Amino acid sequence: MAAPQPKIMTSRTLILLTAYATVMTISCSYYFVQSVSRELNERRSSVDYYEEQFLPKRVGGDDVVDYGRSERNITQSSTSTFPLASHIVTHGRPRTATTLLFNMVAASYFLHLTHTDPSRIPSIHLQLWKREDAADKVLKREHERTLLLKTHIDLPHFKADNTVIFTAAMDKAEAAETKQQLQKDGYNIAFVQDMESLKQDGIPGLVSQYVSGYQLSSQDQKHLIEYFTSWEIIRQCCGQQMSSKWRNDMMPEQYKRKDLPHHPTCANYDIDEVEQSLMASELYKMMDRYPNLQALNKPSLNDETLNGTYCSSYNHRVKTEGLSFFGTPGGRPVRSGLDWAIKNEYNIGTETLTPAGVKMMEGIGMRELWRREDVEKKVWLKKLLRERTVKGAKSYKLGLEEIDDSLEFHFGDEENSVEEDEQVEESQAAIEIPVIRNPDLQPIASQNFDKSHAIFLISFGTEAAASTLVERCVLSLRRRGRYSGYIVVLTDAPPDRYEHVWDENVIVMHPQKEHMLDEDGEPLHYSKDNMSLKPKRFKTFVLDYVDMDSRLDDVELVYYLDIDILAGDSLDGLFQGLEKQYQVKGYRPKEDVSKLYFVTPLSKEWPLQSGTMIAERGTSQHCLRLWREEIDAMLKTGRGRDQDALRNIYIRMESGDEKKCQLVRMDNENYISFPTPRNFAKLSASGAQHANLIHISNSLFAKKIEEEEQNHYIHQILQLSEEEVASGIYGKAVVRAKDTSR
Repeated sequence: MAAPQPKIMTSRTLILLTAYATVMTISCSYYFVQSVSRELNERRSSVDYYEEQFLPKRVGGDDVVDYGRSERNITQSSTSTFPLASHIVTHGRPRTATTLLFNMVAASYFLHLTHTDPSRIPSIHLQLWKREDAADKVLKREHERTLLLKTHIDLPHFKADNTVIFTAAMDKAEAAETKQQLQKDGYNIAFVQDMESLKQDGIPGLVSQYVSGYQLSSQDQKHLIEYFTSWEIIRQCCGQQMSSKWRNDMMPEQYKRKDLPHHPTCANYDIDEVEQSLMASELYKMMDRYPNLQALNKPSLNDETLNGTYCSSYNHRVKTEGLSFFGTPGGRPVRSGLDWAIKNEYNIGTETLTPAGVKMMEGIGMRELWRREDVEKKVWLKKLLRERTVKGAKSYKLGLEEIDDSLEFHFGDEENSVEEDEQVEESQAAIEIPVIRNPDLQPIASQNFDKSHAIFLISFGTEAAASTLVERCVLSLRRRGRYSGYIVVLTDAPPDRYEHVWDENVIVMHPQKEHMLDEDGEPLHYSKDNMSLKPKRFKTFVLDYVDMDSRLDDVELVYYLDIDILAGDSLDGLFQGLEKQYQVKGYRPKEDVSKLYFVTPLSKEWPLQSGTMIAERGTSQHCLRLWREEIDAMLKTGRGRDQDALRNIYIRMESGDEKKCQLVRMDNENYISFPTPRNFAKLSASGAQHANLIHISNSLFAKKIEEEEQNHYIHQILQLSEEEVASGIYGKAVVRAKDTSR
């Protein structure tokens, strides 16, 4: 009977153990769930705080509904250094590249959303807020849209917790100060773009800021650089809001402005190729899939959609119809005498105005005043003239005495007037920043040679300084030659003679004292018969002067030109043609002979024409030294020319006596033309094809061509406007040579 006992005890034991386990499980689960719940609440609190501050949010009344609830979105956003908000405002003073700022923000934010929340992309709404919008508009909380705004108006209109600010400054110091002040004032500031960094670092430098700010990928960085390298060219060189300089370059002669310099790069591009490159970029195609973003893929909001040839078609209309900034034919609007009187008063300024007059002038912008009716203009002008403390300077004879003195002038929206003027000025003076060359774009001008080539000019003597030969030469190189690279002007003229005449790529130098001495350090003496050697001896120092300026460190080839040479066509053809045919190289192996390159002259008296020369940076120094020694020997005899010195070396070279220097004779091949009485009619005929270089030598070939005919021809080569011709800026076309007919 005792045998079944263990079985009963085992069953009770199991029951007790099961009950104990159940109690313990419930107890542990309670504490575990409580712990997990507490941790989740803490995490949710932390995430809600982050999202409330930075993640884009949809707002309705006082209720906040967050976007981006997925873990992917939270992770991506948590690494972003730019704050994120419902709306984005890009802001800045006119002429601080605010259009580039707006487009860069839009494209970068678009790429950010492709990674974090693609469903938000269709809700982006692009807007331009003008001054008149400020009166009755505030940035409101939106249910369905993310507003991406461009504006020049005051930032207090956008001081909201659902807005992030991108703004612009002129330099790094101003950018740092602006960001600090805006943060202090409570703005949600993301980035301050500055012109100094933009010019220094170009598009890649700017892109790197957005890649870091939005935590974009290296592939995104590649897409942004590819896109904006082409976009920035299109922005400056195509469409209604192109650079005013480039528009002026293309304008028919009767509409050209004489006060604008040339655009430094636009002439260098096949603009359709740039347009097609932009359209082929990955970012262009990505944004083009969204109708709300397609406006970003145009030169400006006022332009049509790109089609591969839009830019060349538009530019052709500028060239043939004179399309203005407003897209209307006929150049700038023709201003009346009344408008010019108003402009004159603005030019005089406020210095001689009473406080009431200052208020009148500062109360309205000039262009806004131009848009008023003539009666209103006359009322303003008559009242302003009465406030001048200096009387009688201008009467204008515009019938102002007939204007009723009781008429009042109404300023209207004062700030709006000034702002519209500034916006027009910003567009008409488009910001030009360094553009990274796209290696897939083939230029139609000499941009490939901008760093590796330099053109060297020498202007010595009072007659040359009194003339505008150098200005003409440089002007032709920029206009006809479409050369934007370095030009060195060596001159003995006073330092202020060529001050502030050209762009920064024209380097003015003055002769070194040691170059006026012979090899023994003794002063050189010139006679009446060899005085021409004084400036021409400096041709043999061209490489020495190139070595003196660090900006020219990358130069490999130096093209010397006499200052009476003009460019007749793109120098691209000259560089490529001569250098390929004659194997011209900047640097050669040490064992190679020294070389100088000259064009074959018309005269059989000399084997080489010294008015044009190519010097190789690495090899030509020996030949230049030999040339200088020959010139110095001629100075002792009292006679000779620089071409005589070259002839002596050439004869020794041909006979084999000179083996370390080679003077290369380059056939003309129509690269250079020499106008003479015999060929002048053909060269100057309407529609004639001009050579790359035109050497108008009035000391030899052209001296018997009538001055009036030369003037007409040279004005055509220089592409002078009627105003430029009438102004006499470039003087007479001819420097008179001695009369050798007697």
